[in-house]
Amino acid sequence: MNAENHRTLKLGSREISYTFWPAEKPAAPLLLILHGHSKKPAASRYRNPAYNVLCPIDNFGYEGWGSWYLGEHGDHFWLDAISKLIKLHQDSPDIFFCGSSMGGYGAILHGILNEAKAVYANIPQTLLLGSSYSDGGMKKFFEPIFAPNEPSRFNNLTEILTPELPTSFILSGIRWDKPRYIEEQTLPFIQRLCELKINFQSEIHFGEGHQLTYTVAESIDLFSKYAAEIDSFYEKAKL
Repeated sequence: MNAENHRTLKLGSREISYTFWPAEKPAAPLLLILHGHSKKPAASRYRNPAYNVLCPIDNFGYEGWGSWYLGEHGDHFWLDAISKLIKLHQDSPDIFFCGSSMGGYGAILHGILNEAKAVYANIPQTLLLGSSYSDGGMKKFFEPIFAPNEPSRFNNLTEILTPELPTSFILSGIRWDKPRYIEEQTLPFIQRLCELKINFQSEIHFGEGHQLTYTVAESIDLFSKYAAEIDSFYEKAKL
């Protein structure tokens, strides 16, 4: 990793580590890639000359395994961090997010809050505490994100969707994931997108396991593949 591409954002007493790889041409869209739940998280190595690529590292939360790009003990400092990172590196109105699992949760969350043009989320969590996924062993990671006995509205991402949202979503998942994963993490979110008439595409792939359905490069290619539909929805929603 080149030292010039590895940077830090000072946020109070915390430092947010990230990498930034500028595009080859000016006025390029900003792409944020959010990594998944990991004991030793690392920024994505993906590069694309057509995008300004920004990859923050979430090494907070329970034993440094990640705070779901939200925060710790009710202090949702990642909301401020992502907003500041975007302002520092935005070169165009177009913002895109990409992530898987924990990164998928973060991509959806920050894509909504920052009115991204489009979000790609692979096997994302959309419901943290109160889910089968939480009860199956993830509660120890989820509970430290929130204030004691008081999960915020960010616990359930369906609750922060709004009808005016200009963001398009590309969702991807595995048929046989964790118990009741599709039923609790995928379908309620899709149902809410339908109710609010928010643009989305969803794919459920054959197979088992909590894993990638596309490489990072393939997932980014989907933004180009569906560019006409995304652009049309984005412009109409902005009117």
